[in-house]
Amino acid sequence: SGRDLSGRNFTRALLDGADLSGAILDEAVFSEAKLRRANLSGASMKKATLHRANCAGANLTGADLEGATLYRCVLRDATITGASFKAASLFKVAWPEGVEVPARG
Repeated sequence: SGRDLSGRNFTRALLDGADLSGAILDEAVFSEAKLRRANLSGASMKKATLHRANCAGANLTGADLEGATLYRCVLRDATITGASFKAASLFKVAWPEGVEVPARG
């Protein structure tokens, strides 16, 4: 998609299966949003807020979540290969099974 949606408020949005690949979602707010099976591959989500967001089965391949805040975010069955969580705040995140918590350094 590649759209610039920086700073948008997606609180409680129903985005299941949405194609947000390559989108610019810097500083966007996804509080209690449903992003199940959404395509966020290559998306820029710097300083985004994912508070109780459900991203189960989402594709976050190569997504940039530098400085993002993930609080009780569900990432079960999500693909996070190559995603960056540099300097991200991670609290009680439900990671995909078998995945170790990504390095934040």
